Amino acid sequence: GAIIGYAAMVSAGRLRRNGILQAARTVLREPSLVVVAALTRTDVNTLTKARREFRERRFLLKKFPNTLCRKALEDSDRVFMQGLFVGQTIVAYPMMAPPAPTVELPAPVALDDAAAPAEEERDDDGALEASALAKRLLESFELNPHMHVMGGALDTVPLYAEDLKPLSKMDSLYALRAELAQTVRAPLARVARTTRAPLV
Repeated sequence: GAIIGYAAMVSAGRLRRNGILQAARTVLREPSLVVVAALTRTDVNTLTKARREFRERRFLLKKFPNTLCRKALEDSDRVFMQGLFVGQTIVAYPMMAPPAPTVELPAPVALDDAAAPAEEERDDDGALEASALAKRLLESFELNPHMHVMGGALDTVPLYAEDLKPLSKMDSLYALRAELAQTVRAPLARVARTTRAPLV
């Protein structure tokens, strides 16, 4: 009886761990914007207040074991975030809108090229949304000084703590991506120039 009870307890523990791991995968991989923050206070009252203030700005906070977060990011486009999960951490991400109901639509009417919206214009709508998200996220962190932004991801681009403020003021996702890419390329270019320079 004791052995059966122990086996059942182990099985329940594995199921719970797998459930947490799956939840961590969803939170860390699916939202377009994910930010990891370090916590200096972890008492229930502080976290409850923080969750309420983030929710008022359409963000959610989740706390997972660091080991499961690192595992959840394995073989993903955001594997670079694994190094953020050290010490007391919490994840902030935007509330996901529910899927739109499926409706029967009439057959599409062909449009000429002039009437069709440009791909860049549609993507800029997402850029404005990303900028608004970052602005609300910054406001949430300012109300909770016990949380310190460590980094995160915008789509598949690494996001550093100092990038959040510029993102909140960006009116074009292309401009932001170009700026982030330049930040990464600049040190590499300096290394390349150094290696190509003639020896004196």
